[in-house]
Amino acid sequence: MSFTNSALLRRYREVFEEGDSPHTDVQGEKGSLREVLVAEGDPNELEHTASILRSLNFKVIEAHDGQTALRLARRHSPLMVLSSLNLPGLDGYKLSQRLRESKDTEGIPFMFIVEPGQLPDRIVGHQTYAHDYIQKPISIPDFKSRVNMLVNLA
Repeated sequence: MSFTNSALLRRYREVFEEGDSPHTDVQGEKGSLREVLVAEGDPNELEHTASILRSLNFKVIEAHDGQTALRLARRHSPLMVLSSLNLPGLDGYKLSQRLRESKDTEGIPFMFIVEPGQLPDRIVGHQTYAHDYIQKPISIPDFKSRVNMLVNLA
């Protein structure tokens, strides 16, 4: 399953025009924690992203390389995957592609976390199978709204 930018925008409007704010808390059903997979090769960036997600009441599954992220995604079926492009071994593009090729993981929303200056038109779209991206350094309000939007797609 892949989304065009216009489809993503339409879904965003549907979700948040129904009275929800993109800045609401992201609690799981009955207050349970929900799992999100973060794939990042830089341990400091991984911890930073994971701590933001934990503050939003997510349980974070951490992967330091693409192959581990692929294995963990298949095992846990997370609510969404956030990935750096530059992962050791299997890079972010290939990770996204492999997740889309499997029936078990094809519907998991996928967001790239990119370095400043990386072009969004090369990141989001049918060719890379990503639903969204966010640039480093991560703006917490923007990140929270984007995560909320993608979680509501799941």
